Amino acid sequence: MIRYAEVLLTYAEAQNEANGPDQSVYDAINQLRKRPDINMPEVPKGLTKDQMRDVVRRERRIELTFEGLYYSDILRWKTAEKENNGMMHNYEGIEVVKRSFNPKRDYLWPIPYNQIVLNPNLEQNPGWD
Repeated sequence: MIRYAEVLLTYAEAQNEANGPDQSVYDAINQLRKRPDINMPEVPKGLTKDQMRDVVRRERRIELTFEGLYYSDILRWKTAEKENNGMMHNYEGIEVVKRSFNPKRDYLWPIPYNQIVLNPNLEQNPGWD
């Protein structure tokens, strides 16, 4: 299943990356922000492509919290080595686990062994040998 909120945010992200922050990008985000149970202010006009990228990423992180999409987002955005490296803390600030993200390997997932056996033309992704 996919929520309409994700559809709007995916559209806003793709449109901003392709053409910059046109009116349709503002409309998609503001449609989420203007829901009666949310009632947030509209996104300010006149943002640059980079500023709108930051807005879209923050909106995705807040709107789609606990939906299991953030890891895919940081892989797509190529920010995982910053976001997913170092000590992770729980809500009380207690250290719980140290994460290590290797950008030379971890942006690609390993190809399952059985798929390589089925297709000898496949080669394992770098770092997963």
